[in-house]
Amino acid sequence: GFTGASASGYTLIWPYYCGNLFPCHSDPADGTTFSLSLTGVPAGKVAVYPTTIPTEAPSYQIAWSIDDYTELPVGTTTAGTQISVWYRPGEMAAAMAGSADLVAAFDWMEKTLGPYRFGPKYSSVSVEWPRGAYGGMEHHPMSHIASAALGDEETNVHEAAHGWFGDGI
Repeated sequence: GFTGASASGYTLIWPYYCGNLFPCHSDPADGTTFSLSLTGVPAGKVAVYPTTIPTEAPSYQIAWSIDDYTELPVGTTTAGTQISVWYRPGEMAAAMAGSADLVAAFDWMEKTLGPYRFGPKYSSVSVEWPRGAYGGMEHHPMSHIASAALGDEETNVHEAAHGWFGDGI
């Protein structure tokens, strides 16, 4: 289930299951900083994860996904934050559709709500969640988006907004 590390290569620990991955307090108000290194990634696969989260973040924020990924850079905000989407084979059109206005939305949030706290880069990452799962998870700076929702702009912007509302508070 959505309670730790999946055999399918992704993590999901929102918000109460971080203890299934590392010693923690499963309280979103407990801020901590992270560094992460993954080993043993299968040949031909790419591990997508932040190597550090430089500012305090909720315990559920650290995450990774391992799959056959390609990164699609989609632009840079006025403040210099690089925005991209990681997609799997056959998902390029959905990645482009779902991120069509992501740079503009992110730029608006930086100008209106304040600086992005979780590093110089933000990405949406397509994750093959179980059938029927839709939406995303705000694992900043690399939010996981259900593959079924990758082409949905609202889901991509919603997860990005958690950098200011949720993760960023």
